[in-house]
Parts: sequence; C-alpha cells; structure tokens
Amino acid sequence: MVWRPASVRSWSARTRPRPVVLSSPYPVEECLRRLAQVTTKRTTTSWYLATKTAVLPNPRFWGDVSPAGITIVEFEDASGRASYSPQLCVRPEPAAGGGTTLTGTIGMEPYKKDVTRVMTVGACLMCLAFIAVGIALLVGGHLSGLLFVLIPLFLASFFVGFSVQGLPFLEEHIVKLIEDVNKTLGSACLEE
Repeated sequence: MVWRPASVRSWSARTRPRPVVLSSPYPVEECLRRLAQVTTKRTTTSWYLATKTAVLPNPRFWGDVSPAGITIVEFEDASGRASYSPQLCVRPEPAAGGGTTLTGTIGMEPYKKDVTRVMTVGACLMCLAFIAVGIALLVGGHLSGLLFVLIPLFLASFFVGFSVQGLPFLEEHIVKLIEDVNKTLGSACLEE
C-alpha cells in the first residue's frame, strides 16, 4: 500500500466512480430508444453548425447508447469546459418483474481525472524548479530569487481553488445527471 496524505485520499475517493442502480418501468428497447432520442455523438460545435440540428433544442446527453451499454455525460459538459463533469456508465438488463434495471457507475470522467492528475504533477514539478532557482538566486545575493520562491504559492492557490470549486460541481452534477436520466426513462435510483 502506498501512503498518501489524507487530502489526496479524500480527493481520490470523491472523484472515484460510485455504483448506481436505476430501475425503469419500460422494457430495455424502449429505454434505449428514449435515451437515443436525447443523446448525440456529435461535438457541440458540429451540433450548432449543422443546418439540420442548429434549430433543434440541445440534446440532453452526449455519448453512446447501445444494448451493450450506455455511457453518457450532460451535453453542456461535453464541450470540455467542465473538468469535473460526471459520466454515467450503465448496462441495461431486463428486470425480473418487467421493466429495465440499469447497473453501473457514475463519477468523474476517467480521462478528465487523468488530465487533472497530470496537470497537478506538472505544476508540482514547476513549483520545485521555481523554488530551486529562487534559492540559487538568493544564495547568489540576488533579491529576484524571492520572486521565484513566491511563485509556487500562487500556483498552489490556483490548484487548491480549482479543486475547491470542482468537487462541489461534481457532486451537484451527479445529482443533475441522475435526475435527467430518471426524467427521460421514468426511472428511480435504487442505489447511489
């Protein structure tokens, strides 16, 4: 086991996909049809620029809908502006008493989580380099080294602010994504 500070463990736990089970009264085929009607694979730019879709209302979701599985995010978040947007990945299966059970996970999109990790590691390496340069300049008698020692404080405050704003966004949009799917499928969340 690798030791990690409590704040890293907490961040990792809050962004980890969570199990989710949705139950819809409709059969699998109807659930897939309903989701496919409000889901697109097109990018937001191509949606707005295409003459056929430019005048239509925005789709609710962006992603893939198939009998093998459903992977969707909110359409507005698909533009990449929302780094902490949740992704729903479920398998539709016929329920014992009729209807459909959708079982899977909901959480931060894996590639966005990886990008956030890479950015954090890169920022940490930059901070170490700035501190090393700053110390070297200060030891050499140059006061400009003080600037290099202070820059990491500004970088750290940016990343802390990014996380402080991002995690509540993720929590809020997990609820919104489940509510939108429930509206579309007439379903209820059995487990989250």
